[in-house]
Amino acid sequence: MAKINRYTGNLAAFASGPVDAGPGGLVITAQVPDREGLTTDLIQALGTSGVRVTSATVRRPSLDDVFLTLTGHGAGSGGPAPEPVPAAQAGGAAA
Repeated sequence: MAKINRYTGNLAAFASGPVDAGPGGLVITAQVPDREGLTTDLIQALGTSGVRVTSATVRRPSLDDVFLTLTGHGAGSGGPAPEPVPAAQAGGAAA
């Protein structure tokens, strides 16, 4: 476990959020800012700390990820319902 903590600690300098290691330290995930050459820097930092990288995946945030970050809830997740607008105010005919 000490090795995994060392690896995740090395990545923390690059991360903009938590660095998580999966079971056995075979998968490490981190949220990082968008920066030219960052993937290379991360791989080199892991190599320097003794990690032999066999695969790397870069995942860009989806629109759902961005919406969740901005609003604090997922789209259609039961967030606050919009206030109803009377038809006369919405440009329609009032009944």
